[in-house]
Amino acid sequence: ASDVYKRQLVDEMVASNPGASREELLSRAEFDEDQKLLSWNLRGNGLSSLPEMFGSLRVKGNLGLSDNDLSYLPESFGSLGVGGDLSLRNLGLTTVPESFGQLHVGGYL
Repeated sequence: ASDVYKRQLVDEMVASNPGASREELLSRAEFDEDQKLLSWNLRGNGLSSLPEMFGSLRVKGNLGLSDNDLSYLPESFGSLGVGGDLSLRNLGLTTVPESFGQLHVGGYL
């Protein structure tokens, strides 16, 4: 992900989640030497929504979203690319987007 994309994504996440801080979100992300996202542990971060652009995210390793207050996922979520595990436990989801079936996860879901 480009620096501009990362900055915009985090800005949108902070804007739609009053308790979230830019520093906290970024401190939970791990990047490789090429600044590609290796993993992102957003578990228990009090997130109540994800921006539509979240579906453009590519994570080489694991993406942890468990233990947040997400009652829905953006429609773009099915476009998400996760090379490792995607953790979605204890979110309070009431529905998943139609695109969910297109989701690409290399590890466990």
